[in-house]
Amino acid sequence: MRDKIKKHPRPEIYRISFKCGKWVTKAERYYNVFHSSEALEDLAHSFYKGTIHCNKVTVIDIEEYITYANKWVSRFSHALENLTTIDIDTLDVRKDRIIIKK
Repeated sequence: MRDKIKKHPRPEIYRISFKCGKWVTKAERYYNVFHSSEALEDLAHSFYKGTIHCNKVTVIDIEEYITYANKWVSRFSHALENLTTIDIDTLDVRKDRIIIKK
């Protein structure tokens, strides 16, 4: 049985910055979830279902909004810890980015 995931008591706001295919500009999507891995899973699900129209997605950063400090904090390194619906072997994980391909 899996260990219990350390989640926030209420959903937090996460921002994922990514590039589609060979785009030069980055896009951002916002998620209201309990953990950064859930935001990454939602982005991958949208990509695999065809909502994001490109051949690959390069995730640049995953950030959590800290309400009381009014700032964004990177949670990029924590996003891969608790993946449940995505097999980590299907992702191209590099030091500064995650590439999702079809």
